[in-house]
Amino acid sequence: MDKTSHARKLHGAVVILAVAAAIPSTVLAQVSAGRFEPSKDCVITDDNGREWPCSRALDHTANVTKFTCPVENRLGAPIHFNCHDQVFDFDVGPGEAAAQVYDSIFDPPPPHYPFVVQRTSPKVSCEWKCAGNTMEDVVVWDERWPEAWSCREDGGDGHCRLVFESNREVVLVTRAGRRALGDVAIKECGNKWGGYARWLPFVLGCTYPKHDHNYYGSIGWLVSDCRLRNATIVATAIAATLLVLAPFPVAAIEKRRPETQATVHMRKEDCFITDPSGRKWPCSRLYNPAEQRAAFHCPVENRLSAQMNLYCESDADVYDMGYILGPGGTEDMSYYSVYDPAPLPNSKELYRTSPNVTCWWWCNGNTMNDVVVWNEQWPEAWSCREDGGDGQCRLVFESNKEVVLVTRTGRRVLGDIAIKECSKNLGGYGGWLPFGLGCTYPKHDHEYYGTIG
Repeated sequence: MDKTSHARKLHGAVVILAVAAAIPSTVLAQVSAGRFEPSKDCVITDDNGREWPCSRALDHTANVTKFTCPVENRLGAPIHFNCHDQVFDFDVGPGEAAAQVYDSIFDPPPPHYPFVVQRTSPKVSCEWKCAGNTMEDVVVWDERWPEAWSCREDGGDGHCRLVFESNREVVLVTRAGRRALGDVAIKECGNKWGGYARWLPFVLGCTYPKHDHNYYGSIGWLVSDCRLRNATIVATAIAATLLVLAPFPVAAIEKRRPETQATVHMRKEDCFITDPSGRKWPCSRLYNPAEQRAAFHCPVENRLSAQMNLYCESDADVYDMGYILGPGGTEDMSYYSVYDPAPLPNSKELYRTSPNVTCWWWCNGNTMNDVVVWNEQWPEAWSCREDGGDGQCRLVFESNKEVVLVTRTGRRVLGDIAIKECSKNLGGYGGWLPFGLGCTYPKHDHEYYGTIG
């Protein structure tokens, strides 16, 4: 009987120790759970049929997938590229290669570069110039190439490059092999008209040689069929005269413009991204230019009897701003959602990654740190939307030293601010002592809304 009792006690102690050991790991798991809890089996399928986990859509710690595909020039003359949807042009000399790196437009993580306009098309097309020859729409990168995945910086084969060969072919080279994408159009003049063809005006004596593949782009000037060249020149001259007499319809120009916006994602049905507030965002909003990032409006109102200052910081330096609010003053404050997967507007103030905005607060020599003026995880946050909210959202610093969040549904006290009292101490002379030694903080009904500075 004693042995049985002793065994039970030992078993109970082991159970207690096991539970105690499990608690910290559970808490740590909850803390490290991250910024969102995606629905089960939530994936986003791109145009290549590749599936990206929804969990990457709002994960600001994730690095967007990068591809590297240098451009190599094996022609006998320099090449100049003027690329669309890129922020720079580049040149490649004979026998040289220019490194080119591209961010994926299909990978869901938010962009890490606040001042760079993100590409919206999976391909990068350029104007190509070489030895007086010009071509438009020469594609130097397309994320939809079958070989694109092998061009990743992290995990690729490291052998991806786009080569302009000496035989005028454009070839995509990877470890798996070579694929001719097309030919570049370079005129030949030296063998025509006894070697004097290049001396004729408008390069009329030069012709495009036969080519084995379709041209890798559109020829920039004149057509390639020499039988139509003279007729084209005459027609061009007549058209130029007509253009002088009557302006060309703008609608015709607009009609000829190629589409620059690609369909970025094809998504499965019932695909949602769940943020920490439990709100579900449709995957269809992800990088969809037709959608607008949700915005919130929550002005700060000062009902104290003295001026107060706010210097607000975020995890993006460009969002750091200072405000001065006199007694009775109000400062309009707007914030874009950090959880909405819709594209960010092109503005330097919109790249916060934290759901809350904290400020340093000052009033009459009193200071506090970590005063939160906005938090997208507040239960009332959804009613503060600029589009669809109730229009009554504001953060009020009350005269009784409370900080109150006010919406149409009511008021919620967030905490108290710390303001010392001096006049009631030492017979009214507390304020005369140096370093505020005669001043004390009065009793307060709520936790301080920040840390005393």
